[in-house]
Amino acid sequence: MEKCSVLVSSCDKYRDAWLPFFTLLGKYWKDRPYPLYLNTESEKVTEVAGVPVTSISCPYKNCSWSRRLIHALKQIKSEYVIFMLEDFFIMSPVDQKEIEHCISLMEAHPKIANINFGYGKYLENGEYIDKIYAKRSRNTSYYLNAQAALWRRKTLIKLLSPYESAWQFELYGSERAKLYNLDFIIKKDDILIFDYRTNETYGFGINKGMWMKGNVELFKKEGITDVPFENLGFYDPEKVTSQIGVKPKRTSREKIMRFFFAGEDLPRWEIKDQLKLLFSHPGTFAREKVHAIRK
Repeated sequence: MEKCSVLVSSCDKYRDAWLPFFTLLGKYWKDRPYPLYLNTESEKVTEVAGVPVTSISCPYKNCSWSRRLIHALKQIKSEYVIFMLEDFFIMSPVDQKEIEHCISLMEAHPKIANINFGYGKYLENGEYIDKIYAKRSRNTSYYLNAQAALWRRKTLIKLLSPYESAWQFELYGSERAKLYNLDFIIKKDDILIFDYRTNETYGFGINKGMWMKGNVELFKKEGITDVPFENLGFYDPEKVTSQIGVKPKRTSREKIMRFFFAGEDLPRWEIKDQLKLLFSHPGTFAREKVHAIRK
């Protein structure tokens, strides 16, 4: 059984991002020893930009983001998986030795579910794993998130609900992770294992289904040509700013979930853990006796 794999989560709509993503991955992670998988809806590929990749398409119709991800994870057999999105364009060499160190930390600490490779808040006062890595604060926003990270594959499956979007997974999955009393780890310094940026300030990646304008310069610098930017168009922050104050449309289920799983913008209600789990993860509620979840 392979120790670790790399899973890039994507969809057919964002196929134009595959060429730059895998070009940069091949350039900046030449010593990658792990098999590489691409999660798609229906597209099938065996290599992109000269990089061998195994695509895993979704067998279901109208498949949600989470259900596609669950299906892909179940096709992979490694104990650990490095999870990434298709617009995390790597900008400098990946630190393979540090990834191996992260795997050794997870092997030594069974409660660690995830080591996040991005920025984030961490606990001080002794809540650390070693000199470089510390536990994430459970009070921080998006305690669980979809940034590049090393995961226990089976734990990631356990935290996913097949009815959720990526945004809902980050919101409700964070609460599920707290119920299971799992540890999420963050690197304490600013030296990233994967140097990628998806913030509009830097202008890389895809935001709200559109290209960030900075990608034009980035791809030109890296010698990446023939990216059809016109298919998705470019993100315009001024248009988004003009829509601030417009309440988004939400389903009745989402309204209930937001009511119980309050974020920073909503008051947090003190309700029983059983009720939280019932609303957020009915499958788990049915399979396990909830009173035994907290240890």
